[in-house]
Amino acid sequence: MKDPINKWANEAQKREQEAILVTTDFADQGFDAIHELYEVNKYIETRLEELRGDIESYVAEHYDPIILARYDELTKIKHFINKLNQ
Repeated sequence: MKDPINKWANEAQKREQEAILVTTDFADQGFDAIHELYEVNKYIETRLEELRGDIESYVAEHYDPIILARYDELTKIKHFINKLNQ
């Protein structure tokens, strides 16, 4: 027959190891989310730079509110993501 104190200690150690695994999993998920957010932000920045050039050349010749509205939407998304990053 096993010593009840050893049995309790072994169970406590198993629970502690499971808690460490769960904490590590949450940390990994958090880092993955931060990385994904960074990638999305980088993509939006790239698109904004491309659209800035397009808008500057296009607006000089024609005025199209749809293009400006799309640019404004991307700008709002960028600012929202920047707030999330803070």
